[in-house]
Amino acid sequence: MDAALNKHFNPVFCIAAFLLSLVVFLSPGCSTEKSKSIVFEAEKLYHQAEKLRQKSDVKSEIEGREIINQLKDAYFKTTGFCWENIDSLPLEKYPEERKRLQSVGFMAANRLTQIYSAEKKYDSVIFVANQLLYFTDLEGVELLTTRFNLARAYQSRGNLTDAVDIYHSLIDTFYPPVTEQNEIIAMVLNLPLQIIRTYRIVGQDSLATIENGIAEEYYKRLIEDWPNSDLEMAAIGNLARLYYDLEDWDKAIEQLSLLTDSTGLIDYEASMMIAGIYINGKKNYNNAIRIFDDLLSRVNDTTIIPDILMRKGIAYFEKKDYEKCRQIMSSISDDYSYFYQKSPIPQKYFALCFDKSGDWNRAENEYKWLIDNYSVSEPAFDAHLTIAEHYKKLNNKGLADSWYRRADEFYNTMASRYSNTRIEASAISYLAESARRRNMWDQAAKYLEELHNRFPTTEHGRRGLINAAAIYREKLGNSARADSLVELLKRELLPVDEGKSIDIITENNK
Repeated sequence: MDAALNKHFNPVFCIAAFLLSLVVFLSPGCSTEKSKSIVFEAEKLYHQAEKLRQKSDVKSEIEGREIINQLKDAYFKTTGFCWENIDSLPLEKYPEERKRLQSVGFMAANRLTQIYSAEKKYDSVIFVANQLLYFTDLEGVELLTTRFNLARAYQSRGNLTDAVDIYHSLIDTFYPPVTEQNEIIAMVLNLPLQIIRTYRIVGQDSLATIENGIAEEYYKRLIEDWPNSDLEMAAIGNLARLYYDLEDWDKAIEQLSLLTDSTGLIDYEASMMIAGIYINGKKNYNNAIRIFDDLLSRVNDTTIIPDILMRKGIAYFEKKDYEKCRQIMSSISDDYSYFYQKSPIPQKYFALCFDKSGDWNRAENEYKWLIDNYSVSEPAFDAHLTIAEHYKKLNNKGLADSWYRRADEFYNTMASRYSNTRIEASAISYLAESARRRNMWDQAAKYLEELHNRFPTTEHGRRGLINAAAIYREKLGNSARADSLVELLKRELLPVDEGKSIDIITENNK
């Protein structure tokens, strides 16, 4: 048990708290003046802890540990006071004071769970969260936050089944997933999809299949129970996402077609996703092109038009009509220079079209132009390897090795220059890809683990762990190491998702 927690976890206190609850039950409670003084004292203790937190200026590791311990003591002092006095304020007699005291206890306990989570002391998180739930009657966001913190702690400790049980209870408790202000609680709405994603990534396909059915029924129920509402639209979007992930393209399109604007037409984002399904899923490029043409006929926003044109060009590329794709990308350069200057995608496809058409000299020049003018972008990162791979296929070892070295130097430079950013994460992932393409499996796995260690809570980091596990299992014959990485992944998935329910399927994430 954590030292600070052990210091405040006193069996005598537990017995005293129980006896106190009996005394309160048998007595009429405290006076109004006394009840207010209890709340005032609790708030004072919490503000003192917060003041200490705000003034924290860590200059060394030792000093940092001392401050963290001081913060724990301050917050435990607050929660201890709250729980010692909570039953002195029966809800039926002092509803306002009790709720205020509960709120103070919640805030202090939440700070403790944040500290212990950062320290990866999940048993302590579980203790603090359970203590909070035992002494209070939390509702709304406070209950959601506490239960979610508890679930995350179980999951991080390796108890995925216990965590999922709590996630399911949250889905049931917060039905419908809206606040008192009728705002959608995305954290709850997206949980079914995140549970499925977790099981699928860690290879528990049978459980993922069960959760698919649960999620489908949940979203259909929301759609039926809350017609003509924002919640209905959000549920339709998530149901479409579910079908998309299952590669049930027709059902995904059917749901997306229900997302209409004020004119009754399928809205812009849903239309773009349907077009993406036709390109990447059904391979029906003509239908995608028709959707883009329809959007171009009714959209006047010049910030959107070049994006639609770009995706139309990509549809032609996938259709192997390289001339038409190149014409569209060239028109974007001519007519929407501001878009062309900030987006590397048109230039990428300009180069790809020459490459696929067999004009390598022109293609290489376009790839180099992409590298020089969009250096801080994934298409530029990828262009290095595209050129290297071209010469590798021609058995031109000298030029291939030269471009691989140039690529690695470039990625290392970008990683160093843009440390602690998404650019560094991309650079490390491309270092791994460069090693993978040369069958340098040990090096590739090390880069992927480094990617996860540097960015553990990001999609880049999680994908790195998945790919590292695959290399250890399939290429290096190290199943034990692969299993350990998958186990680690189980503990880290299911982040709080406050984002939109549906992501547009773009050229970058298809």
